[in-house]
Amino acid sequence: MPHRNPRTLLTPAMHGILERMARAGQMPLHALTPSQARAAYEVNAGVLDLPPTKLERVESFTVPTRDGFDLPVRLYAPSSEPLPVLVYLHGGGFTIGSIATHDVLCRHLSHLAHCAVLSVGYRLAPEHRFPTAFEDAWDAVHWVATLGHEKGLENSRIAVGGDSAGGTLAAACALQARDLGVDLKLQLLFYPGTTAHADTPSHKTFAHGFVLEAAHIDYFFDFYIPNRQDREDWRFAPLLAHDADGVAPAWFGLAECDPLVDEGLAYADKLRAAGVAVDLEIYRGVTHEFIKMGRAIPEAGRAHADAARALRQAFETHPVGQATTESLTVSVGDWARLGEAARAVRLAVFVQEQQIPLALEQDQADARAVHVLVLNPQGKPMATGRLLQVAPGVGQIGRLAVIREHRGKGLGQLALKALVDAAAQRGDHEVRLHAQASAKSFYAALGFVPQGEPFVEAGIVHTEMLKSSSAR
Repeated sequence: MPHRNPRTLLTPAMHGILERMARAGQMPLHALTPSQARAAYEVNAGVLDLPPTKLERVESFTVPTRDGFDLPVRLYAPSSEPLPVLVYLHGGGFTIGSIATHDVLCRHLSHLAHCAVLSVGYRLAPEHRFPTAFEDAWDAVHWVATLGHEKGLENSRIAVGGDSAGGTLAAACALQARDLGVDLKLQLLFYPGTTAHADTPSHKTFAHGFVLEAAHIDYFFDFYIPNRQDREDWRFAPLLAHDADGVAPAWFGLAECDPLVDEGLAYADKLRAAGVAVDLEIYRGVTHEFIKMGRAIPEAGRAHADAARALRQAFETHPVGQATTESLTVSVGDWARLGEAARAVRLAVFVQEQQIPLALEQDQADARAVHVLVLNPQGKPMATGRLLQVAPGVGQIGRLAVIREHRGKGLGQLALKALVDAAAQRGDHEVRLHAQASAKSFYAALGFVPQGEPFVEAGIVHTEMLKSSSAR
């Protein structure tokens, strides 16, 4: 039964974005030609996206398809070593979207999961109708499985993923891989389309005013697969596949306020019934496309982190330098217990390295703060941070520091997580921090959202960032 007032489900941040979109009064994509719609999407796709993560390797090239087309792809990797690979297929209703519109997302997944990501620029409708997009997607997977080693990719550890229409293609590729004996470790599905005719209850509940509208879906489907009978094909509607036995394990990231949420749930149920391992997250109060709204929607950062965690588990990898984190000690306590070691880290980082005056680095707030300390197996302090309560229910994280030679090993993330957890246990509903410009993308990837204009603190430009520490 449709929700009486589905807009009440939205988070305040999501509601604000929809209000701003409505006030902007832009021409809806379905009122534009395909070329105009692509151009509009390219311009707007990154407006709310997180800052891009720098990676050691970003390379664009082409791979051959079955009909001789040079298929554009872009390879992202956090290092030059051989790595497992996620073949990523962007969303856009098979009609819009590109490698460029999903560049930031692919960078974050590569960084957070410590894997390579191969983003595929499959051909779009109406110039290339069904099943071209699927065939391009599969040809990219097949290339990785047979020739990916030439680019330093491990063909023994392959995953396939995508969002929206890209999720449809990823799910279909997983079925094809099962049929052709290609071993996939995971199918990573952000709000995939899986049904033939957009006729589930959520399509009615969220038909208008929730980013992806019924008119958009009709527009995309009519361009890509105009013959309604063809829409029964499993390569377009994976839910209608004869069976799902033996397909790769699946991770689903669904948006609660999305026309596609019901078909995502239905496909997850189909996989579970076939004995396939399924991990499913529903991000409450957000809409389709939310994973590209990380500047304003904290759930985007959480979804990136959850997806990366699923990839790491599937690939049996760890983030850079975290292979030995089980042997580390993370201590949380007061200044009397942790102060001496925390002070040593802070002096090395803030005073000696960053040349911040000692009088500015030290203050009396340490005595009333919660502190965290990350120690190596020998008990040497490597990272620290503190948590203050600046108002009822509001925590302030600060003095987060990692010794230079230990950076890039995930220690800052360990310390930050410990402080966020401490805030949640204390009952804080949000945590704030002042991020240096060089660290904004790090915090954004962990769900912190910029607030206001940059400012100067201790002679360094900072931006205030916020993260909710309570679930809806």
